[in-house]
Amino acid sequence: MHKTTIGGNPMTHVKAEMDVTRDEKSLKYVRWMINSVPPPTYTKAVDFGGSNVDRWQEFAFSAPSNILQWSGAVKTGTGAREHGNREGGFSLRIFHGLTPETDNTCFYFFTPANGYKQGDPKATEVLYDQIAEAFMEDKIFCEGQQARIDERGEAHLVDIVSDATRIQLRRIIKKMFDEEQKLPAAVSAPTARIEIPITAAK
Repeated sequence: MHKTTIGGNPMTHVKAEMDVTRDEKSLKYVRWMINSVPPPTYTKAVDFGGSNVDRWQEFAFSAPSNILQWSGAVKTGTGAREHGNREGGFSLRIFHGLTPETDNTCFYFFTPANGYKQGDPKATEVLYDQIAEAFMEDKIFCEGQQARIDERGEAHLVDIVSDATRIQLRRIIKKMFDEEQKLPAAVSAPTARIEIPITAAK
């Protein structure tokens, strides 16, 4: 997916180094793709001089449905991972917000932020167009997934290595749901009508 935007070499994603940490209501997911070919969105934004790059993708999930993303790349071997040197390359931040609509549909809100040419409105427009294109591809993919789940259920699904984050995320949400079910039902307080006289100004 995303061959013309943020995808890059598929094997780079397969071999990405991943780390997942979590607490009660949040989760952080970090992926590193070292010495990889920069994808089209990145090269449209920044001139890497033909060099490969070290890419990172960081996702901070805050239950139940907000995600902050920080993705980017710098020339390979310049210390992005080892020394935290992420200046001088490409970077963007995205807020993802999901609101359930039905049992199998939701509203998906997102907003990207330019992290490489903040003083250039044109660069921000190009970035938004690239991200919007990628998200529309995601939409088609996710709708196809949902159609299969609606048809066959989840009993036949097989977890793979890249599902580690999804599994942890669902555990957080399930724990919150289970705890919420234990709470006593809210009791509506009686309401009273209050009339406030209005005196016309003299």
